[in-house]
Formats: sequence, C-alpha cells, structure tokens
Amino acid sequence: MENESLDEKITVKQFDKLQQARTNLGKEQFRYLLEIRKILGLERFRQLKQYKQLRRQKIRRELRSMRDRPNKEPGSE
Repeated sequence: MENESLDEKITVKQFDKLQQARTNLGKEQFRYLLEIRKILGLERFRQLKQYKQLRRQKIRRELRSMRDRPNKEPGSE
C-alpha cells in the first residue's frame, strides 16, 4: 500500500492471508476457552470470568488515573 506501484492481485492475496490468520486465531482462542471451561467446571469458570472483569475494571481505573495525573506510578494507590 505504501509503494508507488500497487499490484492489486498481490495486495488482495496478502489481505486474504491476514484474514485467514485472524480467523484461525479466533478459532484457537475459542477452543482454548472451551478447554478451560471443561477443566475448571462451571462455578470456577464463572469465578475466573468475574475475576477477569474486576481486574479489567481496576486496570481501566488506574489508566484513567494515570491520564489525569501523568506523574503517578502504575499500581501505586
């Protein structure tokens, strides 16, 4: 895309490869999640999801805080 001349056929082919790689990655991530669910069982899987959600919320709060006060060190509350 950045070159002066553009070979559309090659560019589309590369894009198709990228899309296929993304699809494959998505499938593997889903399979991984299914395996985790089988290993943990329903209740522990729910606990893991809740922990992950709480952790994300904490990180978002810290990032907002850092944005508002740029001199603050991450994780030092």
